[in-house]
Amino acid sequence: MKDTNFVLRSLEIIFWIVFGGLIITLLILLVLFASVLFGFNLGPVNNVKFTLPGFSGTFSEFLEMGRIEVLIIFALLIIFWSLEAVLIRKVISALNKVDVNHPFSAKISSLIHQITSLALVLGVASFLFDVIFQAIILGEVSLNVEIGGDDFSFLIFAGIIYVIGKVYKKGVDLQNENELTI
Repeated sequence: MKDTNFVLRSLEIIFWIVFGGLIITLLILLVLFASVLFGFNLGPVNNVKFTLPGFSGTFSEFLEMGRIEVLIIFALLIIFWSLEAVLIRKVISALNKVDVNHPFSAKISSLIHQITSLALVLGVASFLFDVIFQAIILGEVSLNVEIGGDDFSFLIFAGIIYVIGKVYKKGVDLQNENELTI
């Protein structure tokens, strides 16, 4: 039991670090979005290397695509990273609610279902955003899905969590049934 609690708490710390990184990334994206929207110059940021699917260059080169295009890309990135932050926060909530002595609960089952739904949405959104980025940045659209790509990884993750969620839900049902028979 001590090993399990140690692993769960270690995972929770790792996910908090990832969550913090996502929040910092979101704040940076929001500042960049605001700078483009309101037209203020961030000075040294213009020389920072910026990489997106289909684009690699400095921020000032990125801005040369056009104001509307850059705002669309930033809006999509903010949406995606926000959804990813919500996903990580749900995982942290699930880790906080796990009780090794009474492992099956309806709350955790609900969180697993929400995590599955978010992972599925992120997988589909990642694919769609890649297509939109290609259309804006490259002026062409290709519907290739990389087996090792982010969109495919989120879809695989969603499938695995879905199966785990169904097994977990069955465990909750069996535990509730067992408690009623005692």
